[in-house]
Amino acid sequence: MDEGENYTYKDRITYQFSELYTSRNQSFDLKIAIKLKGEETVFSVPFTVPEQIKPSEVYAIDKEVDIKGQKFRVEKVMISPLRLGVKISIDPDNTMKILQFEDMRLEDEKGEVWGSIRNGTTAFGGEDGKYTFFLQSNYFSQPEKLYLRINKVQTLKVEEAFAEVNTETGRWLNQPKDQKIQLLQSNKHHAEFIMKNSGDEEFPFFFIGSAIDANGEEVETPMTGKFREEEATHWNLNFDRTDYVNPLRLELFAYPNYLEGDMKIELK
Repeated sequence: MDEGENYTYKDRITYQFSELYTSRNQSFDLKIAIKLKGEETVFSVPFTVPEQIKPSEVYAIDKEVDIKGQKFRVEKVMISPLRLGVKISIDPDNTMKILQFEDMRLEDEKGEVWGSIRNGTTAFGGEDGKYTFFLQSNYFSQPEKLYLRINKVQTLKVEEAFAEVNTETGRWLNQPKDQKIQLLQSNKHHAEFIMKNSGDEEFPFFFIGSAIDANGEEVETPMTGKFREEEATHWNLNFDRTDYVNPLRLELFAYPNYLEGDMKIELK
């Protein structure tokens, strides 16, 4: 940046707390550090949480849902002014792993979407098969009826729900048979995956999670990226070390393979 020139940069930072966070102090400072031409500049942005926050509305559901033989239980829906959460537990006896509830939404009595997922899923949990999925909330609009709707879920066979990759030979050893996503190239520093685009609809997920080597040791991926060209979508990840033992086991938490159904649960 040259002296005298002004640049504007816009972005959005979202923090999700895995556990309830409480504080007597309602005022906070968000500090952001940027480095430009070797010099670090720190910005401090003050903000205050309003004292009068309306309580969440909680709807106890406890209903089992079956989509093409894969089962899950909707336990409850929590609606707050900022977001709504849907707590779901996955049946451990499923033959396929449910990865994402991509079109989860709330609809009113007119069939209009009242709350939905935007730009991929935000969720907590998973260790015990229980997840809380967060959707955008329309808390201050009060429809007469509300329904939780799901029409498709992302799934993979249990044995394909992780990517076993040998980064030295460039082979995806247990690749799903549809081969929608392929390993384009890899070495012990880096791996790149590719998927041919189908129409204008974008697959908004970074589908790879944690990495474990053949000795059961974690391999961190400090740099990841995703970009879309006209014909294909690319995912890149860099590994923090090269002394790991192949093959790597990469967790998959999204994949463009769907089971379709028609779930409609009345909340009110």
